[in-house]
This record gives sequence, C-alpha cells and structure tokens, in this order.
Amino acid sequence: MATPREDDGSGRSARAWATVRRRVTPRGLARRLSAAGGRHVTAGQVEQLVARGAPVGIDGKVDQVAVMAWLVLELQKNAGDGPR
Repeated sequence: MATPREDDGSGRSARAWATVRRRVTPRGLARRLSAAGGRHVTAGQVEQLVARGAPVGIDGKVDQVAVMAWLVLELQKNAGDGPR
C-alpha cells in the first residue's frame, strides 16, 4: 500500500487514504478492538452490533470511527442520558 501523501499518483488525498484504512470488515474490526482493548472481540460480536443498527457500508465494511461513535450514543441511551 502506498504511503499517504497529497499526491501519490493514485488521485487520492492523504485524507482519502485515512478513510480507506479505517474501513474494515467486521473480522478486521474485531481483531483491532481485541488488540487495542485487551479483551477478545469476535467478528460475530461486531456483526451483532451491525444487526442492532451500527453503521455499515453497502460493501459490508464498517468505519471504525462511525462504529465507535454509534457505541457511545448507545451507551448514553442505555444509561438514560440520551444524546447530547
């Protein structure tokens, strides 16, 4: 994969490269969450989040940032705080 730069010949900006890299399959997101959080997360658990309404693209990939934002909103709803 090319290093993100303003002009790497692909026509994608550094921002576009960052967006591409954060979009992963549920399995990929599970691996990243497991590595970062110290708790094992399965692809099935991520797929359950998608079934409950977590954002997913038409290609079946999830945007890590969008899913984390969705989780925060869900936690606030479940705590009775609601979105702010």
